[in-house]
Amino acid sequence: MIGGLSPQGFRVYGKVEGVDRLICEVFLAAHISLEGGTSASPGIFYPGLKPGTLVGVIHFLIIERYVRDYRSQMIRPGYYTLRYAAMPEGANGTNLDFVLLSPLNLDRNPAREPALDELVRRARLASRTKRPLMMSLAEIDTDQTFPSLITDEEGTSVLQVKLQTKSGRSIGSAPEHEFPLALTVITSIPEDLGD
Repeated sequence: MIGGLSPQGFRVYGKVEGVDRLICEVFLAAHISLEGGTSASPGIFYPGLKPGTLVGVIHFLIIERYVRDYRSQMIRPGYYTLRYAAMPEGANGTNLDFVLLSPLNLDRNPAREPALDELVRRARLASRTKRPLMMSLAEIDTDQTFPSLITDEEGTSVLQVKLQTKSGRSIGSAPEHEFPLALTVITSIPEDLGD
C-alpha cells in the first residue's frame, strides 16, 4: 500500500448468488488539498477538488458482472489508486466528475498530482483497452449520513464519505476541514447488456 491513506477503510458487500460477499475495500486519502474558484459547468459537483488529487485506493476482490466502471468495462481484482479528473462533457450531458483508476504499482507517490494525459494513460493500462478505467462521482445526498452506502432500486451503490482537507496555502497547524464526496462503487448493468 502507499502512504498518505487513512488507517481505516470501508468494505462494500454485495449479493453473489444470494450470499453476501466482499466486493471491494476503499481506503481514503488522509488529507486532500483544495483549490479556490468555482466551475461554470453545471455538471461539475466538485469544483474545489484539484485535478490529479489522490482521493484514495480501492481494492476489488472478485469479478462479477456489476463490478464495472462508468462505461461498463469489467474491473479486474487488484488495487487501484483513485485520482480526481473532470472529464470533457459528453453529448448526453452526463456528470463530468470522475476518478480515474491506475494500477497501484504505477502510482506510488500520493503527493504528486499527474496531468490528465498521464492519468488517462495509466487508466487505459488498468482497463487494458483504449478506454480509461473510471468511476463516476455522484452528487451528495444531503438526506443521508456520513459515511453511508446508498443503493438504488437498480443496484447502483454510492459510498458517501467525508475527506479531511488542508488548504494548499496552509502553514503549520492550520485547521482541517471536511470535504463530502460520493463515489459510485457498484454500477448497475442494464439488462440489454447481458453478461
